[in-house]
Amino acid sequence: MADPFSIVAGVAGLSDVCFRLVSYVRSLKQDVNATSSQLAALTDEIETLRKLCQAVQGAIPTSTAVSLRSHSTPTTGDRRTANEKQLFLWSFVDGCVKECHSLVEQLHALLVQLCSGDTGSPTSPSGTLAKLKTALAKRSVDDDLNRIRRDLGIQHGTLNTLLTLISVQDGRLAHITNLESIANVANDVHFLRRRVESQRLLGGTASPQTPTSPGSRDALAALEHLDIWFNSMPAETPLRVANQYFDIPQAVSSYYVGREDLLHELRDAFIQPPGPLHKQRQRRFVVHGIGGSGKTQFCCKFAEENRDSFWGVFYIDGSSKAQLEQTFGRIGRLAGLDKSTANELSMNAALHWLSTEQRRWLLIIDNADDPSISLETYFPKGNRGHILITTRVPGHSIHNQNVELQPYNFSSRLLSPEEATNLLLRAARRPSPWDVAWRKIAHAITETLGYLSLAICLAGAAIRTNLCDLNNFDEFYDLSWQQVQYSSYAPDDPDHKFEVCAVRTWEMLYLKLETENTQRSRDATQLLNVFAFLHRENIPRELLERALANADLETAQAEKDNQQAELESQRQTTSYLDWLSSKQRSLLMFLFRARGPTPFPDAIRWGRMHGNSRKGVLRVKQALSELTQRSLIDYNEISKSYTMHPIVHKWARMRQRLSRQSLWADTAGMVLSASILLPPLGLEADDDTYHLSLLPHVKHVQACREAISEEMEAKRALTWKARLYFGETLYAERLVMFGKFSLVYMRSGGFNEAERLLTLVVDTLVRILGQHNSRTRRVSLALSDAYWMNSKPEEAAILQVRQLSLCQKHLGPGHPDTLRVMSKLGHTRWQQGKLSDALELQRQAVQGLKRTLGDKHQDTLTAMDQLGRTVIKFYRRADIEEAHQLHRTAMEGLKALHGPDHAGALDAQESLSRTALLLGVDYAVQAEQLMAEVLQRRQSRYGKTNPMTLLAMVNMAIAKCAIQQPRKAEALMREGLLVAESMYGVSHIATAWGRCILGLTLIQQQRYDEAEAILQEVSETQKSMAARRGDFHPDRLGTLAEMARCYYLHGKMAESIETCDEAIRGLQSISKPGVEHALSAQLKMARASMVLRLEHRSSGLSQAPALAPPVFPAINFCQGD
Repeated sequence: MADPFSIVAGVAGLSDVCFRLVSYVRSLKQDVNATSSQLAALTDEIETLRKLCQAVQGAIPTSTAVSLRSHSTPTTGDRRTANEKQLFLWSFVDGCVKECHSLVEQLHALLVQLCSGDTGSPTSPSGTLAKLKTALAKRSVDDDLNRIRRDLGIQHGTLNTLLTLISVQDGRLAHITNLESIANVANDVHFLRRRVESQRLLGGTASPQTPTSPGSRDALAALEHLDIWFNSMPAETPLRVANQYFDIPQAVSSYYVGREDLLHELRDAFIQPPGPLHKQRQRRFVVHGIGGSGKTQFCCKFAEENRDSFWGVFYIDGSSKAQLEQTFGRIGRLAGLDKSTANELSMNAALHWLSTEQRRWLLIIDNADDPSISLETYFPKGNRGHILITTRVPGHSIHNQNVELQPYNFSSRLLSPEEATNLLLRAARRPSPWDVAWRKIAHAITETLGYLSLAICLAGAAIRTNLCDLNNFDEFYDLSWQQVQYSSYAPDDPDHKFEVCAVRTWEMLYLKLETENTQRSRDATQLLNVFAFLHRENIPRELLERALANADLETAQAEKDNQQAELESQRQTTSYLDWLSSKQRSLLMFLFRARGPTPFPDAIRWGRMHGNSRKGVLRVKQALSELTQRSLIDYNEISKSYTMHPIVHKWARMRQRLSRQSLWADTAGMVLSASILLPPLGLEADDDTYHLSLLPHVKHVQACREAISEEMEAKRALTWKARLYFGETLYAERLVMFGKFSLVYMRSGGFNEAERLLTLVVDTLVRILGQHNSRTRRVSLALSDAYWMNSKPEEAAILQVRQLSLCQKHLGPGHPDTLRVMSKLGHTRWQQGKLSDALELQRQAVQGLKRTLGDKHQDTLTAMDQLGRTVIKFYRRADIEEAHQLHRTAMEGLKALHGPDHAGALDAQESLSRTALLLGVDYAVQAEQLMAEVLQRRQSRYGKTNPMTLLAMVNMAIAKCAIQQPRKAEALMREGLLVAESMYGVSHIATAWGRCILGLTLIQQQRYDEAEAILQEVSETQKSMAARRGDFHPDRLGTLAEMARCYYLHGKMAESIETCDEAIRGLQSISKPGVEHALSAQLKMARASMVLRLEHRSSGLSQAPALAPPVFPAINFCQGD
């Protein structure tokens, strides 16, 4: 039982704790002489609650004779006297006051705890604020604080609504009628009830421990009682203020689907809760994104679902100033103006009418796509109303106000795959339930359409009207784009509705850019044309910045190359034939020179002029801003890259005639090429990462250029001009472009494509410049690297031998280029298994590079690392220690030059780890740590499918075996082999070696049958590989040694002895005459031990002497005792 005195006491206690909390928060702000948005918001909320307490005290009846009783839930048929209704309302007031008191106490305790820290002792003012900020940054603390504030808001709204209703019952609001007041309060009760229910369903009021807080349950019960009460009133009494005006941009589609979570989220955060008018704030929310993403439909759906929450729903067309004034005029006529009133006067009247209206209204400003229009001019003045804005201009997001949500970006928050699939099938009117086959086809179509709402609806309409069906939609889609390319339709052309709707939005924006005819607009259209031929995702802003900055670097390097070439020509003795040959090449160079400037966008060409790169960057940014503001491209602030929607991307490409496509495809390729630096430039770790990011763009440009060439060739074949066409001319710029693209393919593991492009470049350069030209040499060596990585050591060796001979003849044996070629040839001999030849070449190259370039030069360090890989293959203790030192020196030197992420530094660290595993079991843990770092860095920079990452996974598996973790090693190997086999095939040298290591992990787990099967298969694969030394390549010899150990552990000593014999023969064949390989000696000892065991077994002696087990050579790591 509650009486007025208990309510008075409760309200007084609540007012007191509010006063103490406000004083505490204000002292925090004064002590640290700082302001905090969260502290200020807390202060305002608690101060408002305290003032409400004073209002409650003034409304409490003075009579103490009447006791306030709690009542059970009213039913529809209840009839109460006015006194009973008062008692009913005051019983809920009592509960709200108690719950508010509890929540404010919790809030006070939470703040005190946060400011005092874990110890509970006070700290200095600055320390207090620091602790508070740190605590508020924690998600758990932030959740608790938001929960308490949210529950307080609900209780505050309920209490305010109850007090208003009590005042109406008492007749204290004389300035308005009771009927209207009751109707308004009914609206507030209904709104609060919906808000509490939705938050409870979404877990909004729940703490991490409890599903729903008691205060929310009590508030919901009170609101349910009040809602039932209002609905039980006589029929002639209006329960709500009816929605009087409802005007939206378009009807909600009958097959609208998706974004239900956003609709609920926006409703809870956007619609103004009940409260005093002076505390109201005009709420604005922005929905932006590309055309056709569903912005308008979303806002119309929101208005339709929440129609009862607004007295009026209005919309204006924001596409232009004229449309704004005209559609505002329609609202002005609702305010009482006649049709003859000028639009401007009508608009002002409408703005004034809305700004003075106390009832809730919603204004939708649709298609506010002109960034030059100041939208603030069209917002009704004052603190009332709700405004939704749809726009393609991300910059309009600044108009978001008084809503605790970030603006919705429908360019990135498109329909989910499931929502898009459902929308297409509904729009196509396919009867449900939909089977798996239909859903699969529909999903593929929506993916092609980029999950864009408008495009999906149009596709559904095309299917519904039998223009196509689900199975042949792709054919219809491609045909539609061809019609777009070769035709020009009127906006209202009914015969080509799909084509027109698919492109009209963006075509209008593009034409507007063209008609502006400013430098910025021209730059924007040109960059859009370039982006159309790049991959649509993750176009790095760095691409354009590098294309500008690289010009000066390449010019300086070209001057050095020309000076070097001049010095080389002066040293060489030339005959008359050589002189004549040089003149012929000069003529060829003139003929192969492009007749016009390199195809670049104007901003890039101007910025690449000497000294203009920084100004060029600004000009490019301004052009990109134009495209972003029109939602033709999207910018990702985190990745600093641009993205285009699939349909926008295709439209920007297909809108052009074929000849223009050819031009802009070439231009996109040239911009890409300009952003890439060829060695000796561009050797830093960041350059490697950047090159990897370009692979999708290089592939897309190449695919576009080839498709356009094929189409042009097909068209040309139909005319007599085909006889005069001799194929594409490879100008110098195109050769450079192909060379740079091959670098990207090499970094990314696309060795076949790199080989194809480099072969084309080398053949052309040999014809024009000759084999001994420095440019030809560099590209030829790059081609030999592609052969090497493509498991073609014979082709690589032939090319390198030829280059070494030319360098020795024209440059001399001590020239750095001669020594570089010698080192590469030695590395190829290592891959071929010709270890003695490799060792001789590499030692000579390292010594020469040290003399000419010094110990710290990158080429010297790289040659030392490659020498170490050859030295270790001789497996003597001194060889292993020498290799260990070589790798350590290379690793430390390359890290000092380029940092720990440099590709060469990681290669050297990987080799260092492998040699440490062969030094002894004491080095195993250190080796595993070194290898773990290599694997982590390669995965983070190159991704899991890069060939160098796959190599690191194999070596990491070896290290895991060395520290007795074979199961983890097996998991690594199986994961890596899935990728390697799909990318390079089972017969590639690296794949075969990886399977050998997989067998090694199985041996360590005593799964001998599986290991034998794998090792036998690998041995046969390695035996049948091309370019091997008969049957005995070092890789196969290592496999045979591991197989012999597996046979022995499996109890098959006869097979082990036979395998040892084969391995020993192979080792003898690759060693110099009279020199026994270390592995051969160890295998002979193991063989002898097994033979002795077999003899004792066959002799039948009952007590055979104890024999030591055979010791097999450590091929990959030391096994220990």
